[in-house]
Amino acid sequence: MRRLEQIRKGVRPSVGPVVTLLIGSSSSGKSWTCECAAKSLGLPYALADMSSVSQSSFCGQDLDSCFYGLLANRIQPSLAQQGLVVLDEIDKIASRNGNSGSWSSSGSDPQGIGIQNELLKPLDGCRLVLGGRRANATHMATLDTFETCFVLAGAFDGIRETMAHMQKESIGLGFGGGHEKKASSDIRSLLVNYGLMSQIVHRIGAIIILPDPTPDMITQITTYPGSGLLSRQNAFLGSFGIRLRPTDEAIRHMACWSCETKGYSRAVKTLLGTLVEGHLYEDKVGNIEVSLADVKRAIDETENAERLQ
Repeated sequence: MRRLEQIRKGVRPSVGPVVTLLIGSSSSGKSWTCECAAKSLGLPYALADMSSVSQSSFCGQDLDSCFYGLLANRIQPSLAQQGLVVLDEIDKIASRNGNSGSWSSSGSDPQGIGIQNELLKPLDGCRLVLGGRRANATHMATLDTFETCFVLAGAFDGIRETMAHMQKESIGLGFGGGHEKKASSDIRSLLVNYGLMSQIVHRIGAIIILPDPTPDMITQITTYPGSGLLSRQNAFLGSFGIRLRPTDEAIRHMACWSCETKGYSRAVKTLLGTLVEGHLYEDKVGNIEVSLADVKRAIDETENAERLQ
């Protein structure tokens, strides 16, 4: 925000765009945190799923589509480019051959080295022309990504566990022990070994590793007024004349179950949908009182459905 204040005063900072990497388990709240931050700061916001993005010469979504959200509500490009772009599932475009971590040298790699190369310029700050690169795309706008804030987010399975193990080993034993070795650069080498280009890693300013949510955290995420999972669900159900009213005991059990299964907030969201399915099907209206027994029954239905798949 301080960098953005300079830009709005007409001063062009000497450093490139702010790029932050969030590493955390799936459904741990990475994109939700970014969305809440953008709303509270009044910034344009765009969320892109990088697992569906491919090189501009291939079919599927291209890099341009990652920025379309900034132009929502017909906002002017000069204001849209001063927003927050979240590139979620960034670990899904890691380019590796098998498990060796070596680069794929193939020129026909649509979701690995190719899309990472296309990301270099926007992350460094450039004039990005949206639209027109594919036959069915029309020119939409030109954004100066030098004024944009980027958040890269991904699970990066195994990196957090490796970092924790390395930190334990970094503390020596015996005489001279107790002096922790510098491990801040280790995570960057791990990211390169995972399959991110070193040029991408060097453009990242801050790397934040999120801990797995606890049942208390999931309870707060579920019950938070206005933007919590339950509030969002009831906002949708209100159009049908329905409102979910789970007991504190029921919410707590949902939170514990979501942490045990490592589904976290997405598991709670699925469970809330299961609890209301019957009422929607039968066109019932009014409050739905949800007890602990109702939650346990819904969990059994969800787990049975997963076994069938």
